[in-house]
Amino acid sequence: MHKIVSKYYLLQKQSYNLSKTFLLPLFLIGLMLSSTTMQANASQKRVALIMGISNYTHATQLPNPVQDATKLASVLSNLGFDVTLRTNLGINDMRSEVRNFANKADTAEVALVYFAGHGIEMSGKNYLIPNDAELRRDRDLEHEALTLNLVSNALEGAKRLRIIMLDACRNNPFSAQMKLSGNRTRSVSRGLAAVEPVGDSLIVYASKHGTVAEDGEGSNSPFAEALVKTLPTPGLEISLMFRRVRDQVMKATNRRQQPFVYGSISGKEFYFKQSIKIENKVVINNNNPQITSACSIWPQIATTATKAQVKAFLSECHEGIFYRLAKARLKELKGSAVATLTTPKVDLSTPKKSHEPAEDLYLRAKNYQNGTGGFKKDMKKALSIYMQAANQGHAKSMTDVGWMNENGFGTPRNYHVALEWYQKAADKGESMAMNNLGWMYTNGTAVEKNYTKAIHYYKKAIALGEPLSMTNLGWMYETGKGVATNYYEAFKYYKQAADAGDLQGLHNTGWMYAAGRGTKQNYKKGAEAVFKAIRSGNKFSKDQMIGNHTVWPIGFRKELQKILKNYGYYNGAADGTYGPGTVKAVRKAAGE
Repeated sequence: MHKIVSKYYLLQKQSYNLSKTFLLPLFLIGLMLSSTTMQANASQKRVALIMGISNYTHATQLPNPVQDATKLASVLSNLGFDVTLRTNLGINDMRSEVRNFANKADTAEVALVYFAGHGIEMSGKNYLIPNDAELRRDRDLEHEALTLNLVSNALEGAKRLRIIMLDACRNNPFSAQMKLSGNRTRSVSRGLAAVEPVGDSLIVYASKHGTVAEDGEGSNSPFAEALVKTLPTPGLEISLMFRRVRDQVMKATNRRQQPFVYGSISGKEFYFKQSIKIENKVVINNNNPQITSACSIWPQIATTATKAQVKAFLSECHEGIFYRLAKARLKELKGSAVATLTTPKVDLSTPKKSHEPAEDLYLRAKNYQNGTGGFKKDMKKALSIYMQAANQGHAKSMTDVGWMNENGFGTPRNYHVALEWYQKAADKGESMAMNNLGWMYTNGTAVEKNYTKAIHYYKKAIALGEPLSMTNLGWMYETGKGVATNYYEAFKYYKQAADAGDLQGLHNTGWMYAAGRGTKQNYKKGAEAVFKAIRSGNKFSKDQMIGNHTVWPIGFRKELQKILKNYGYYNGAADGTYGPGTVKAVRKAAGE
């Protein structure tokens, strides 16, 4: 059975998952600290393949890629990755390294590939260029270069997260000599083409699709320099980390180059480097004016720090509410050598709305909602702060205020209030709010059931790229809600959602393949889709294969058992019978 639009599923998706983490550096001198990490990421097996190519035999030499790769490999190794560094490879060696790395990825939680060198896009397909490529004709690409799809496939075995970073969006150095074949539909374009990775996968371009990246005037490219600087930052969640890389590159290139992240990941946070958890009261050593800390330590030192210590704090903490509070504290201390113990402590939970930007409020509320960034989970406080940001016109916060009212988090459940906030956010162009309005009209929650309006909002959200609405509209077509039943349209929207990273869309795509609805029946493709959904954390897919597998065709069940066997989760017969062995294998694939 496939997943229809359901309350359970929307609860997993309609609240935003980006969170801002206040940072703690490694050198908290004079503080009583524990090395216990805040998350379990540090125990995960992480593997990385780093490739840099500077010395091209038949193309322009690039001074920095080998240096970029070497520097990044060192950083990742210090962050706990099992790193394979390879430079100036030919095509055969590149293929061999990727094939070997695929075996490593199969046993890892996190797999990462970085490539620096020349890259080419032809007719929507991306290629990484080895050092011995000649490329006299466009058709030589298939034989002399490595496709990005091959690299992506090599990472599929990683259970938790798959990351590809490409500093390869440079101009095509072969364009002058490359002859196009008689196929007039082919074209070789500037930069790389956009991609749509599935599941917990990210593909990061040094420069967005269709544009070129700079090699840099220094010893490293702007993209590599930003990565090396930002990756080791403690407590910086991956989504925010890549946004900071983007900002640094745009600043370094005077906005000529804009890095871009393709794909989406689950709400489970990932850090390249963990924060340090503070287990005891912080003690300031007044004999050492060199003490420094980072943003999240401010509440412990706010009333006791000397002027020199506040200055040291500000040298490490550069943004957010704690930065602004420290600046204000420093102003108070002007002319004074030591902070007095009688200074009133600042109540960080209720900052004045006018003194904190809406985006800061939103990210801090997210930390209270999720219990991240060193904040204790507190739904009431999260709602209060969301409200402050929403009242400033922050659309995402409006959506979350609606979500919390709809589900009774931090406040009694109130569908009508939720509806009002969703409408306000949708009017500001917020796609998730549009999706949630569609949900309410689909089910008649706080409004009269109206499939036409539901479809209207789903389509508006889809126009903005909202994957969940793609899944929901697919369900409308599959079940004939507000439209004539149309399996072809249903499959089309499910597939779009899956390609955009929505795990329920991926599961439903698997169902359509298995049932032969809207597409040619293909048990293998169906099993591959459902397996990816399970591996990527879709609980519904796992539960279906454990408790409701009998409604799926036996041919599909056999194919799923084959996949489980190939990945080492299952050693029984692929006969379509799901006994304890198959159930255990499904649980293993889900990471249990």
